[in-house]
Amino acid sequence: MTRDELMAEIDRRWHLVDDLVADADLEHLSRVAGGPEAPPQGWTVGEVLLHMASWKRKALDVARLLENDPDAPDEEVNKLLFSDWRRYNKGHRDRSRGVQSDAILTEHRAAHAELVAALAALPERCLLSAGTPRGWLRPLMAHTFDHLDPDLRPALGKSVGHQSRRLDDSGT
Repeated sequence: MTRDELMAEIDRRWHLVDDLVADADLEHLSRVAGGPEAPPQGWTVGEVLLHMASWKRKALDVARLLENDPDAPDEEVNKLLFSDWRRYNKGHRDRSRGVQSDAILTEHRAAHAELVAALAALPERCLLSAGTPRGWLRPLMAHTFDHLDPDLRPALGKSVGHQSRRLDDSGT
């Protein structure tokens, strides 16, 4: 995979979600969506979108680290992104409480745009290893499929099934 192919795949996966929620209103965003990382009572569609955006913000932190130190060790990168992720996900509902529907869609789009811009500035070695995406790019890669068919499409009443996946869902 080349850098251009990676960026196209990131964009394609983001559009799978954005096209689905493009016309979502408060009623749609308030529907229970579940989610593999959600608490037992589930998350709403809006909470899932904010969850995905917040993980992109965590990846943006990694991109900023790599911008300053392109040779940062994987251990440091992984610690920044994945340390204590269960507690992070558990606190998501509290962080999402009271966010209005227009703000949800704005954050969904802004987090993605900011991260893609940051990725464009990074050297290729920060994004790819032996032609596969680096593990820290998971919020852009596999995370789409963690939430698209299990909870977003069913909650929004959209048919399940999407374009064939060009990469393994693990993002590698």
